Amino acid sequence: MPVKTDMKWQDYASCNGIEDYYKIEDTPSGDPMRVKHSGTNLFFDDYESDAVTAMNTDQMCFHCPVARQCLEDGEDSGSWGVHGGVYLVYGKIDIQRNSHKSADDWKELSEIHGYDLNEGDS
Repeated sequence: MPVKTDMKWQDYASCNGIEDYYKIEDTPSGDPMRVKHSGTNLFFDDYESDAVTAMNTDQMCFHCPVARQCLEDGEDSGSWGVHGGVYLVYGKIDIQRNSHKSADDWKELSEIHGYDLNEGDS
């Protein structure tokens, strides 16, 4: 089998190939129902809708070997969603969508990314 030599930083991302997942949600009648979600929603719609989802997504990013490249790419391209553990809107840190992060989280993120994120005030 040939060795792949054209690897990109995205190929090393912890989220690469993340699969769909299921959540139990209440229906309009109040009955719980198993609902399928796209794996990418962890970084967009579902990120701030559920504290546990946000925390788990953050931890995946905090331990990702290419978190720094991911945040840089998100900032440079004006992206929306979680990049390198930080929720961006048009490439800028969105303080509201990152409001669940503690001072310790911001300190860890600053260490990961190599510059002071100043608790989201960048």
